[in-house]
Amino acid sequence: EIQIRDTFNRSRVSQAYSMGTKTAKVQIDDFAYVPYLYTPWTKFTGKFLDDNNDERTETTIVAGYRAVQSMEKKEPHGEVTVFPGNRYVITVVEDGAESINEVRMLAESINLRGLETLQ
Repeated sequence: EIQIRDTFNRSRVSQAYSMGTKTAKVQIDDFAYVPYLYTPWTKFTGKFLDDNNDERTETTIVAGYRAVQSMEKKEPHGEVTVFPGNRYVITVVEDGAESINEVRMLAESINLRGLETLQ
């Protein structure tokens, strides 16, 4: 837990995993309903697509929740960020990912509905 301002904190839990040449990191941020902490993700509230020479980033749905996914084109690196409910932000990053679907499967394996009910 990190104190952001005098009146509120932000919590983060993170775990890294590895298997052979692949590494994955799962991070859960709890911003405790502090709107400005969600600002970096506001551009992903509607439809978003940025497909350039380096990566493809787009909004999507993961396990019924709003999400954004990004896959690098020159490196095997993918990232999926899911927004279950109104409080948590879950980010799954995988180095060595063969496709964005591999990273999505990791994100979908998390009990997102259970996390949402904690709100």
